[in-house]
Amino acid sequence: MTEVVNAKFAPGDKVRIAAANPPGHRRVPVYARGREGIIERICGAFPNPEELAYGFDGLPKLRSTACASARPTFGPATKAATRMCSNSRSTNIG
Repeated sequence: MTEVVNAKFAPGDKVRIAAANPPGHRRVPVYARGREGIIERICGAFPNPEELAYGFDGLPKLRSTACASARPTFGPATKAATRMCSNSRSTNIG
């Protein structure tokens, strides 16, 4: 698992999801852009079939799961423990 050893982040690291909006469906969802979160796990590297479908290289890229509180997105009526999680490439978080 060389990919995990070379991961830019580790579980527990605080991150901010990039406000990226590349063409096609390969974007960060609007509700997650710019949100702070914590890396929950490193998923490893794998080819991205969506990028291949849009004519990009689709080369394996390291992905991780970042989770954040859902309250800033969905409002104060949201239960405090509610989280939103997203799998992201390491280039989308920092």
